Amino acid sequence: MADDGLGIHEQDRERAVQRFARLDRERDDGHGLGLNLVAAISAAHGGAMRLKDNHPGLRVIVTLPCNKTHPATADYSTAAGRETS
Repeated sequence: MADDGLGIHEQDRERAVQRFARLDRERDDGHGLGLNLVAAISAAHGGAMRLKDNHPGLRVIVTLPCNKTHPATADYSTAAGRETS
């Protein structure tokens, strides 16, 4: 996803993904959780999140593996002894 806002300077990007991080203290919107949640969710699924310049703005790139045996995509229908047809 991308926007055309102020962006995040490269030297601030590591801090920007920390929980409750707010780089612009003068703004009163947001809670500093958005990028942290995206990074955590993508990592939990074996993926990654990268921040890039969008000129102007910021581009967030999320990559997720295509792995049918990952626990998030496993078939648990027979786990409790139930067969599905």
